[in-house]
Amino acid sequence: MKTYATLVTVCVAGLLCAATQLSAQEVLPFPEPPSASTAGKTLKDSKHQWRKTPNRLPADAPNIVIFMTDDAGFSNPSTFGGAIHTPTMDRLANSGISYNAFHTTAMCSPTRAALLTGRNHHRVGAGQIAELASDWDGYVGKIPKSTATFAQVLSYYGYNTAAFGKWHNTPVTDVTKLGPFDRWPTGLGFDYFYGFLAGETSQYEPMLFENTNPIEPPHDPKYHLTEDLAEKAIEWLRISNTLNPGKPFFMYFTPGAVHGPHHVAKEWADKYKGKFDAGWEALRRETFERQKKMGWIPDEAVLNPLAPSMQKWADIPESQRAFQIRLMEVYAGFLEHTDMQYGKIVDELERQGVLDNTLILYVHSDNGPSAEGMDGTISELLAQNGMPSTIDQQLDVLNKDYGGIDELGGPKLEIMYHHGWAYSGSAPFQGTKLVAAQLGGTRTPLVISWPKKIKHDGKIRSQFHHVNDIAATLYDILDITPPKVVDGVEQQPLDGTSMVYTFNQPEAETTKRTQYFEILGSRGIYHEGWFAGTFGPKTPWSTDFSGLVKWEPEKEEWELYNLDKDYSQSKNLAKKNPEKLAELKTLFDEEATENHVYPIGASVYTGFFSPTELPSSTLVEWSFYEGQDRIPESMAPKFTSGRSTLAVIDAEIGKDAEGVLFALGGISSGFTVYMDTGVLKAEYNAMTLNRYKVASESAIPIGKVKIEVETRYDNQERMAPATVTLTVNGKQVGQGRIGRSVPGAHTASETFDVGVDLGSPVSLDYYDRAPFRFNGKIEKIHIRYLE
Repeated sequence: MKTYATLVTVCVAGLLCAATQLSAQEVLPFPEPPSASTAGKTLKDSKHQWRKTPNRLPADAPNIVIFMTDDAGFSNPSTFGGAIHTPTMDRLANSGISYNAFHTTAMCSPTRAALLTGRNHHRVGAGQIAELASDWDGYVGKIPKSTATFAQVLSYYGYNTAAFGKWHNTPVTDVTKLGPFDRWPTGLGFDYFYGFLAGETSQYEPMLFENTNPIEPPHDPKYHLTEDLAEKAIEWLRISNTLNPGKPFFMYFTPGAVHGPHHVAKEWADKYKGKFDAGWEALRRETFERQKKMGWIPDEAVLNPLAPSMQKWADIPESQRAFQIRLMEVYAGFLEHTDMQYGKIVDELERQGVLDNTLILYVHSDNGPSAEGMDGTISELLAQNGMPSTIDQQLDVLNKDYGGIDELGGPKLEIMYHHGWAYSGSAPFQGTKLVAAQLGGTRTPLVISWPKKIKHDGKIRSQFHHVNDIAATLYDILDITPPKVVDGVEQQPLDGTSMVYTFNQPEAETTKRTQYFEILGSRGIYHEGWFAGTFGPKTPWSTDFSGLVKWEPEKEEWELYNLDKDYSQSKNLAKKNPEKLAELKTLFDEEATENHVYPIGASVYTGFFSPTELPSSTLVEWSFYEGQDRIPESMAPKFTSGRSTLAVIDAEIGKDAEGVLFALGGISSGFTVYMDTGVLKAEYNAMTLNRYKVASESAIPIGKVKIEVETRYDNQERMAPATVTLTVNGKQVGQGRIGRSVPGAHTASETFDVGVDLGSPVSLDYYDRAPFRFNGKIEKIHIRYLE
């Protein structure tokens, strides 16, 4: 077989393509068109004519817009029976078509990778989020060059392309000013990117990038990221229309809302006051009744009960109910606010006169509703770090340090709702986000609007489909042959199936015969109407990790469902039909082998079994200089349990010096060392609940000083206590204790900064002065791990 380079050289030269069994359309980029000019010896006997790039798209190729919300529930939107207003979804559903059996992978990064490439998520190395990658092929956290995104393909075919919002498909070790940038959005087919690369960020003080450049949002109390994204998207639409009128565009708009932290202005949450006072079981029942009444789900669908391990509303103490209700009100306001931002973009398309020929795919969510808020929280990463707390403890901190319940949804707290509210959002199914074996984790509404070609008929599409089908659908619409070679690399075949046949045939039989699922050991397989799966070792709404400790995947019990007759996956037929179950388990094994799913457990290997192998810097000491900032937590010194450190700061201090010397993390958790009116201070913010502070007894000497900050842990245990010692010019000036340290990561997107605290501030003591730039001079900061 010829090498990739030979294939490209042969086809670009326009020679022997047929002999290699590759057409010109199967190799990207296309060759440059030949010159139309003739060259004589002088201009007089020469002819000049600009070469023209041929149009390779259909004459009426549509603009394409994808909206995708994050962590929203199947039964949340009012469009389909939910309690939360979604007017933009209403508008698009009323002009287009809707699907009630569309599926995700049950997790954010894997869903995005599958959507963009048209392949199964393990095949493209996205069996886990990039932060928890490992070196098995299905989990490396790097989309391979052999699975080009459809953004790359559309770009080569002549589309303008842009991505806005959450990306979460770049290796964490690549998210620095040094790159490499080939797996950033602009390296994977997008001409323009405005958003964030992490799994989540603050809606008020996000860690943003424009293309590959880190940028800072304004410190404006009225700022909100989702609004900013919509405004930037509209600006891009306008400049595209101004400079390239008539050229089709593809916009990928995935704002990161309503992933935690749940952030929205008070007036949006207040719209839902009193709507959820009866609790999550009542909300789930009421939603189910509306779903049936409007025909969104079949009449025979069954409402699955609360999982036995979930907390009942009746068990919530009266003293805590106002807190729990407000968390849901904030979430509801956040989701409605997000839908309204989509509406701004649709309005702009209409103003420009292009809405009629714009294909809009509104994917309600990248997975099921998230139960990762556990029992409701003011600091969402407490649970991910396995740091126990009680609701009463959180309420005490909320009332004492933050001003009470009205502050929920504001910039100082990174809140998330109770798992019961998440489960109410998955009606009528079992499960939530991270449960790949249950439809509550994978199924989400899909709305497609294309007024020029798709006529609204009011009929629900119930064909079984998956996010990996979107690429194949777009290629089908545009009559594009999926390329065999892109940028010199032979391509793997698509796993998706076109959905175009459903546009005008609402009751057609599904053409997708088989689809496997696997996330965090929760796994299953769909085949010709049947579904078999096993829940996996980890319950998303519990901090109990014992299931992982004792996990034996080969001994797990599998369940079996006939989805053709049991829409809501409520009747387990495993004991009645063991032959069918055995057949599907064998098929899962074949699919898992083909798609690099094995070994089962690879997705939890670095996060649970071997955290020292998490993708991160291998350095044990660093030298930092003034002006260095936006260094990801994974690439910076760790100020977490058991990692004793010594930071030596050479600086020039003036009278009444103030400002941050260095900081890691943000408002929810982190470590900061700073000056305040000449006093040296340090604060270890342990997930909002505990703020440990140390300070010199008085102002430190001015002029050139050597400051040492030693953080020494008592032991190597999780949440180990530590002693922080401050020394100036060899003399101890302060000492204090960290009672409980953070064992994993302080934040999902905040960074290490020198001379400033970008993003949200670690300390409330300088919150109103953020980013609190140091007013002296930093010569060097040297930080090393201690033995």
